[in-house]
Amino acid sequence: MSEVSSKRIKTFVAGPVGFLLLLAVVFFALDRLAGFGLGKVAESSQHRFARVYRGEHEPSILVLGHSRGVQLVSPEAVREVSGLPVFNLSANGMSTEVAEALLLDYAENGGKPAGIILEVSSICSNNRLIRDLKVFANRSPRLAAILKRDEPMLATATRLFHTFRYNGDLMPRILFHCFGDDQAFTNFTVAKPEFLAETPIAAADWQIQEGNPAAVARIVSWARERNIPVRLVVGPFWPAAEADAKVSERVIAALGEVTDEKIWDYSGSLADHRFFADHVHLNADGAMELHRVMLESGFFGLWQGRDGKGKTE
Repeated sequence: MSEVSSKRIKTFVAGPVGFLLLLAVVFFALDRLAGFGLGKVAESSQHRFARVYRGEHEPSILVLGHSRGVQLVSPEAVREVSGLPVFNLSANGMSTEVAEALLLDYAENGGKPAGIILEVSSICSNNRLIRDLKVFANRSPRLAAILKRDEPMLATATRLFHTFRYNGDLMPRILFHCFGDDQAFTNFTVAKPEFLAETPIAAADWQIQEGNPAAVARIVSWARERNIPVRLVVGPFWPAAEADAKVSERVIAALGEVTDEKIWDYSGSLADHRFFADHVHLNADGAMELHRVMLESGFFGLWQGRDGKGKTE
C-alpha cells in the first residue's frame, strides 16, 4: 500500500463517517462472536428445548401442552407402567401451534416419539411464547415462520443482532439447566381451601385461540400416519372454578369439529385441595393421584399392551 493511500485511509477513519463505520464493523463482529458463544452454551444445556435441537432422543412418550401439561404426568410412574421414558416438552404459555412446531422439530432431529400426550386446554394459549423461543428460531424454520408472522419486528431484530435472540426469560433457564435436566417436578405448593373458594377463573381468560384447534388436528393426523399412539387430554381443574368457566366443555366442543380422536376428559376428576397448586394447576401429589385415575380408566392401556405389561384397549 502506498504512503498516499495509507494517509487517505487514516484520514477517513479519523473523520466522523469513517469512525462510525469502523465502530459498526467492530460492533457487528462482537455481536456475531457473542451470539456464536451463547448459541454453543444453549446447545449444551439440559433444558427441554435445547435437547430438541441437540437431537439426543431415545424413544419416549412426549408430553405437550402449556403450564397445565408440565405436571400432568409423573415420568417415573408412567415408565413403571409402560416401560417407556417420558419427555415433557410442555411449557408455560405454550400454544398448540407452537407445540406442533416443536414436535415436528423433535422428530426431525432424530426423536420419533413412542407416543404423544397432548393437554388440549392449551388451545386457549396464544403464541407469545415465541418471543422467548427466538433463542432457537435460527435452528427451526417452523419457529422462525411463526416468529416472522406474529412478531415481525422481533424476527428482524434477531436477524440483525444475533445476541438479541438470547434476551428474554428463557436464556437464564437454559443457563441454569446446564447443570441438570428440567424434567423433575418442581411444584409442591398446596392451595388453601379459602383460596380455591374464590374461583377466579373467568371464561374471558380462556378463549380458544385461532389456529390452535387446526394444529391439534394436524398433530393427530401426523401421529396416525406414523402409527404413533396419541392421547388428547383435558387435565383437572378445581371443580368449582371449572363449573364457572366451563373451559373443558368449550375445548372439547371446538376439537370435536376438527378431529374424531377421543378426548380423555379428567377436568373434574380431582376435588381435594391437597392435589392443587391453584385453580388450574396440579402439584406433585396431584399428578400422582391423576396417574392413579388415568391408570384405572385405561388411559395407558395401549402402551401397557405394547410393553407386555397389560391388556390393550
